[in-house]
Amino acid sequence: MSQSYLKGLAELFYRTKGGELCKYRFFFQNKRAGTFFNHYLLQEAKGKDKLPLLLPETTTLYSYLRRYSNLPEEDINNNLLVIFHLFQIFKKHYPKESEDKGVYRFEQFYDLGKQLLADFNDIDLHLAPTDQIFKNMDELGDLTVNPTQYLSEDQIEALSHFVKIIKEGEKKKPFDKEYSGFWSKVGLVYSELKHRLKQERLSYTGMLMREIAEGENVLGDDKTNVFVGLNGLPISEQKILKLFPKGSLFYWDYDSDLLQKSFTEKSREMQIKFPEPSDQLRYERVLDSEDTDFRFISIPSRVGQSIYIDQEIIGNIDWKSGENRAKLEDPQIAIILPDEGQLIPLLSNLSLHPEQLNITMGFPIKELPLSNKILRLLSLQKRAYNRNNRWRRDELKEMMSLGLSPDEVDVNQLFDKSQGYKLYFDGEEIVSMLGADNTSIKLLLMLEGGTLLENTLRLFDQIPTLGDIEKDVLELLKETLSQQIKSLDKFVQGDKERNEIYEFPTQYDLIVTTIKRARLPFEGEPLRGIQIMGMLEARSIDFETVIVMDAGEGFLPSQSRRLGLLPQSLRAGFGLPTYQWQDNIRAYNFFRLISRAKEVHAIYDSRKSDRTSGEPSRYLTLLTHIYNRKATHIEASLPLNPMDSDSLNFALDREKIHAYQEQLRPEGKKRLSPSSLIKFITCPRQFYFENILGLRQEDEVSEMLLRKDLGTFIHNSIQQLYKDFEGKIIDSAMLESIPRNNIAEVVKNNFCDALGLDPNNIEGYINAYIKTAEEIVLKQIEMDKENSPFEYIGGEVSIHSQLEYAPGDFISLGGILDRIDKSDDMVRIIDYKTGGDKFDGDILKSFDENNKHTFKVLLQLLTYCYMVLHPAKGKEIIENMAPEHLLPLMMKPWEQKQDLFINDHKNLTNYQEVQSIFEDKLRETVARLMDSSCPFQTNNKKANCRFCGGVNICSDANIDDF
Repeated sequence: MSQSYLKGLAELFYRTKGGELCKYRFFFQNKRAGTFFNHYLLQEAKGKDKLPLLLPETTTLYSYLRRYSNLPEEDINNNLLVIFHLFQIFKKHYPKESEDKGVYRFEQFYDLGKQLLADFNDIDLHLAPTDQIFKNMDELGDLTVNPTQYLSEDQIEALSHFVKIIKEGEKKKPFDKEYSGFWSKVGLVYSELKHRLKQERLSYTGMLMREIAEGENVLGDDKTNVFVGLNGLPISEQKILKLFPKGSLFYWDYDSDLLQKSFTEKSREMQIKFPEPSDQLRYERVLDSEDTDFRFISIPSRVGQSIYIDQEIIGNIDWKSGENRAKLEDPQIAIILPDEGQLIPLLSNLSLHPEQLNITMGFPIKELPLSNKILRLLSLQKRAYNRNNRWRRDELKEMMSLGLSPDEVDVNQLFDKSQGYKLYFDGEEIVSMLGADNTSIKLLLMLEGGTLLENTLRLFDQIPTLGDIEKDVLELLKETLSQQIKSLDKFVQGDKERNEIYEFPTQYDLIVTTIKRARLPFEGEPLRGIQIMGMLEARSIDFETVIVMDAGEGFLPSQSRRLGLLPQSLRAGFGLPTYQWQDNIRAYNFFRLISRAKEVHAIYDSRKSDRTSGEPSRYLTLLTHIYNRKATHIEASLPLNPMDSDSLNFALDREKIHAYQEQLRPEGKKRLSPSSLIKFITCPRQFYFENILGLRQEDEVSEMLLRKDLGTFIHNSIQQLYKDFEGKIIDSAMLESIPRNNIAEVVKNNFCDALGLDPNNIEGYINAYIKTAEEIVLKQIEMDKENSPFEYIGGEVSIHSQLEYAPGDFISLGGILDRIDKSDDMVRIIDYKTGGDKFDGDILKSFDENNKHTFKVLLQLLTYCYMVLHPAKGKEIIENMAPEHLLPLMMKPWEQKQDLFINDHKNLTNYQEVQSIFEDKLRETVARLMDSSCPFQTNNKKANCRFCGGVNICSDANIDDF
């Protein structure tokens, strides 16, 4: 390895300025580089004369300039407050012309505000002429480029509340005058914003840099200033460097052979403007050698990358040897994560002791189950808020299953069938019906008054926690939200115009953003162990061994590109950052990182997906094809050596698993439903996330009815129409006697009661649903006429059963069966289906974890057959039921079909034919579920990770689904 850049510089300054180092101020690209530099200085002092050493000041340029300008420490809500001021000014210059044009609410402006602020920031950082830029945008009418060609979908959405964007092809003109006119006043908004921020003692990066760059004040004359390894400096920062006194020292980091080939022109330009010292502080460094051991490893898995690192790279190191222990004491190994989503899989699979690791990026709490539960709660609360605090029944069930309240409330009390099927409930109605007049439930239902921030903070005090990590997460969030509340209160200070910042949507965005960005700091020595870092954190730091994960095209460099609303052509014309500039910076960071390493392991997923081509990064191709560096190409395959069970299970919450298993026993309060059983068979890990941890996948917020809602209304309507027939023999005449208008009324009332609608005032799309449901009910009645007579036993029947899965060990089963009737001597177990479901499949394949098929209708109906055959004591539906008289049947009224299961190429005639094989597999599966050491492993063969509630925290999620 070539000498570390910072280590060599530390040796130089210790040797020449040892006792005077406290008179120097060193500027780095980030704080971590300064930490490493001081570490190397202390090493020099310890290894030589061992004299006490007064360390120099280390900082970043932005941090120093904030202190120089007497700005307070940057507020936790700085960007939010800046955008709120921008919103107030925007409203003044863009008044509504009519009630239906523009929706001037802060939560709708927020995304547009972020885009405008990004443009303002770049304009200021690069000292661009604002009047010319905004004039050019105002004159877009003379251009031929449609804004939709350079605006992303998110940007168009952000603009759509305030200006109409004409999509290409909608009109003959390739642009919209309204959009070009939008820019006519942006210059005024920009000027007023800066004036107001100065009064409020607020700022954004570009504003601060421009203000100082355009001044003439001398900076940093109290110490000798040393600038180390800066790169990609905008014009404002270059001018600021000239404001520091003569005698300031500059050290650039372009000397690597790889960087010289890529960035010669830029490096020479900066070295000419700010030459390095030529006296005793001249820094002679050895260029990187061309004998670096480059290894490019392809593996058909993202998770497999971390296993490969553990078993094939780090696992081969003898950590007991003195030389390798020294690599931990003086960090010489780094694992670089271009995508932080790899952090959880990496930590899950590394077999090192925690003291051997240092995670510089901190642990993103959004990856933890508790954080996902809180985010899910907030999402459910947002939906209810948008309906004036009306909750859907499935949302209520999900909310109470999250386990965020110490008070146990059975929401099933709300769903008493005697009161009819109801889909929506008001918050106050819920509390009244449940008799749940306690703080935690009211906080969940948003009935306690106060702002969302205040109520969420109060809720955190109510959440029952089990582990130390959960407590740490809550403490971190409580501290952060408390700071935010204080900051917003100070900002408002009685100004009614600013009260809008307290409204639910704004605070929702604030809390969600906080949780998604918050990180738990890792305790321990920051300069000891294998360093796990992001690409930006590694700037200016060198390592002997560099391991880069996700080194495939699409991840390296990242596809993420966000540069505001200004088009690329205009940015290029005025010297503002473009995608090309962004790509150059990313390339510099990568090549600088590997330039002095002895070993470089670049690992990438060889599978194709929406995000990656399955090919190595363009940077790796440059290394071998353009820079002529030799590299060893390795094709790793799965499975690698199996991990031991402790490694696989470390992340499972065994206490919650045990508690859930106990609740499934006959004396518990839970019952395993057929759908939950199928979920476990399909993917045990998904079952763990959703049934045990209570996580749910975020879906689209829609007030349109879901297919399952339509099915429920149809089932309920049939059940109500047939209720008087229970226990009777139904013939065609009885069905013919049901009045058509009675059918229509029952269906309509079912919808209106469930949705809380006035039957005399129904919207058009609801009417369409009602007509569809009415047609399906009529078709079912027609099909029943053709198959009459039969005895109608019941509809929407609750079934309770117990399964002895091992000698003396029982589990409770439960569910709602659509219908039970009896034709001749056969009791029919009926499931209605209104979609494209098929009653086919193979029982053994369904239970086989190595087979991709899970025949869900088959498993569901056979499970119901078992439950009817083996009812819990006192829950019998039919006395002395025999398996040879039990028949599973799927009815599809829309298609006028009754489907029997085809077993071995012939129709199943009764449950007894498959009873033995099914019940053996059922017991075997339940025994695995109830095993105290069940690993709840992922099954990517059967499962679709896209719909899993734990997809964001699962280390084995199949990214091909995304």
